Amino acid sequence: MHRALKIGQRGWLRVAVISTGLVVLLGLSFPGVGADGSPSTLPTTPTKANYELAARWTSSKVARLVFDMAVTPHWLEDGNRFWYMFENNAGRRFYVVDPVKKTKTFVFDAVKLAASLTTATGLPYDSQHLPIGAASTTKHLAFELELATGKLTLLDERWPTKPSWASISPDGKTVVFSRNHNLYTMDDV
Repeated sequence: MHRALKIGQRGWLRVAVISTGLVVLLGLSFPGVGADGSPSTLPTTPTKANYELAARWTSSKVARLVFDMAVTPHWLEDGNRFWYMFENNAGRRFYVVDPVKKTKTFVFDAVKLAASLTTATGLPYDSQHLPIGAASTTKHLAFELELATGKLTLLDERWPTKPSWASISPDGKTVVFSRNHNLYTMDDV
């Protein structure tokens, strides 16, 4: 006899239990029967496409809900630690990671920085919307924060502001812009 045919009494019991479980699972998987045995209320015919609902999930609208999905490490000079920024609905947070020590800490206290910026500038800042980002010509606030002491210093070297609707001459004395296909110049006063 083949070995597969030699099933003892315990073996038959296992086969019976497994077979019964498979039959029950198969019976529950039929359309129209839910897990509680009551008929399903799902329609059996396909429904009409819902374009309004689909329009809510375009990539531009989802981008407002999903902030960061990846981390870009910026290694520090010592080469053993890195910092990264992560943004979610609670705001932008900056972390320092030490892989050797397996630690992750905030670079700074966002609430204290917002309070310091509010005190220094007189403008209200909150910890979720700190003016921290890549340097660009539209930034109006430049500051330095000593991480060890938490001391905030406003810098006089502010990024030069430039209107988006015009070009400024290299000496900063002439502004050139176009309107209705005409070119205009203005003297900087």
